[in-house]
Amino acid sequence: MTIENSCIICNASLINKRVHAKTCSCRCRTALSRLSRAKPVSIKVVISTLQFNKLKSDADDLGLLVNQLMLDRAITPFTNAGVNV
Repeated sequence: MTIENSCIICNASLINKRVHAKTCSCRCRTALSRLSRAKPVSIKVVISTLQFNKLKSDADDLGLLVNQLMLDRAITPFTNAGVNV
């Protein structure tokens, strides 16, 4: 009994391909690689001087830079929810 798989990019048949193959060609393999890469996102944060000073003191207490502390705080809710970041 054979199990017919298909390419996860273009749905072409994977008959006569390796058992663990996910794509049918190098073009689809490249497309899959590009889709699976992490994509950087730029954000701009506007905060008051009081908020910045509070962040700065928190970062100094932890031995971090302000941007590292803000990034950690932004990512924490996602990692606690089990999302890979």
